[in-house]
Amino acid sequence: MNIRQFTRAGFVVALTLGMTPLLHAATPVTEAPSWYSTLSGGVLLNPRDSDSTVRLGTAPVAFTLDGLMRFNGGQTLAVAIGRQGHTDQNDTTEEPTHWRLEAEYWHGRIERSSFHVGVLHANLNDSVQANALFVNALLRVYATEKSRWWLGAGLGYARVRMPSAYSPTTHTCTCLNSADGNGLAAQVKLIGERLLSDRTALFLQLGYLQVPDSSTSSRTTSSSARHDQLRSGNVAVGIRFRF
Repeated sequence: MNIRQFTRAGFVVALTLGMTPLLHAATPVTEAPSWYSTLSGGVLLNPRDSDSTVRLGTAPVAFTLDGLMRFNGGQTLAVAIGRQGHTDQNDTTEEPTHWRLEAEYWHGRIERSSFHVGVLHANLNDSVQANALFVNALLRVYATEKSRWWLGAGLGYARVRMPSAYSPTTHTCTCLNSADGNGLAAQVKLIGERLLSDRTALFLQLGYLQVPDSSTSSRTTSSSARHDQLRSGNVAVGIRFRF
């Protein structure tokens, strides 16, 4: 674990400890079905290195090499709008099942540190941009008087864009040209929420997500590359408004 990752881990621990007292309270609020919106920001936790496949040359003389893209971390921003409700309460002695269904726009900036293939070892120190639109479903798994815990998952569509790191002056590979990709994205999340009033809540979210692979264009160069899906844990804090 490098210094930046250690700093992020310390931030997460401090944030979690700081939010824990907020998950306990003493005044119940309405749980009537309603619409809501959320705004949150956070950090990516130790993004998984991405395997790469580099193709050198053109047919019929071409061969492939295995490479590795490394990442440091990153930042996230998300907004969502959704509907909260519960099942019919036929037996008043049992609590109904509470659910949420939401549409979420997610943006991530993933810090790229280096790329390795064959004898090439390039220090990049730039960032990959990812945007996704998710449809999430969540169930309330635990509640106290003023705290709520939600567990959910989402599927969506995402686009990933990697900047060009090719430079003729440094003799880097054209396989480091800009790359992009789009396709299926998925995530899971656990949310701890503290109700401030009947319309406002603060929340801490822990999650894990995946966005699609990306590839460079081989139409104008003699080499190309495909980079596997990006996967990362994440932690975020946010606010929810009921209306």
